[in-house]
Amino acid sequence: MAANAPADGTGLHEAMYGLIDPRDGRVVKTGLFDTLFDDALPGMPESQRAGFARQKEAMRAVGARRMAQRQKVRRQDYEQAEVDTALKTSAIAIGKANPDDPVTFEAARQDGLDLIDKMGLDPGIRQQKVKDWFGTAAKTRFEALIAKDPKRALEVFGVGRPAAGGDVLGDLLGKKTPDEASAQAFEEHAPAPDPMAIGPAADQLADLSPDDVQRLIGQAHAANTVQLIEARTNIALASQNAPGAIANTGSYSGKMPSSADFAAVYGA
Repeated sequence: MAANAPADGTGLHEAMYGLIDPRDGRVVKTGLFDTLFDDALPGMPESQRAGFARQKEAMRAVGARRMAQRQKVRRQDYEQAEVDTALKTSAIAIGKANPDDPVTFEAARQDGLDLIDKMGLDPGIRQQKVKDWFGTAAKTRFEALIAKDPKRALEVFGVGRPAAGGDVLGDLLGKKTPDEASAQAFEEHAPAPDPMAIGPAADQLADLSPDDVQRLIGQAHAANTVQLIEARTNIALASQNAPGAIANTGSYSGKMPSSADFAAVYGA
C-alpha cells in the first residue's frame, strides 16, 4: 500500500496528494496537488521557476502530513461520537432493565467496555473512559432501583428518612405530623429487605462519585415520600368510596390499597 494512503478510507488524502510508491518515492498516481502545482509553475518568474519546482515533493510531504493529521482527528471525532451514542443506548437498556437482574446489567456494561476497547485509546484516556462508563452504568441502575423501590434504594445507601419541614413543625408542636407518622410507620413495619436482592446493586456503590451518591439519595427520599403520600391517598379514597360502590355495584373501580400500604400508614 502507498505510504501516504488515507488512514480513514475517505479517499480525500489520495485525491489531494496522489499516491507515492514507498519503495522508490515515485508518484504512481497524481492528485489535485499536482494539477495545482503544475498550473502555477508557468506563472512563476523564470528566475524562480527551477527553485520552485525543486520544492514540489517537500511541499507535497508537508501538506500530506497535515491532511493526514486532520483526517485522523476527524476520524477520532467520528468514532468518539459513535461510541458515545452507543454508550447512551447501553445506559438506556440498563435503565429499562430490572435493577435486580445482575446478568442483564453486566452484559450491558460489558457492551460498553467492548466499545471503549475498539477505540484504541491511550491507556490513561481509556482508564478515564472506563471509570466514567462504570459510573454512568451504576447511576442508571440505581435510578431504576429508585423507580422500583425507593425505600430499598435508601437502605442500599445506608441512610434513613431525611429531616424536612414537617419534622421541624412536628418538633415545635411536640407531636408528629400525619406525614411523619406515616413515614415512621412505613420504615418500622415494612418487610425486611432481601440481602440477596440488594447485594448486586450495593456492589456498584464504589463506581459512583460522592456527588452522584448525594443526588441519588435525594431522588430516593423524594420518591419514597411520594410513595407514602400515594399510600395514604389510596387508603383514604378506598375508605370513603369503596363501601358504597361495593354495596351498589358489587365492585370498586378505584385502586385498592395493599397490605403494605396499610402497614406503612397504620403499622402492622
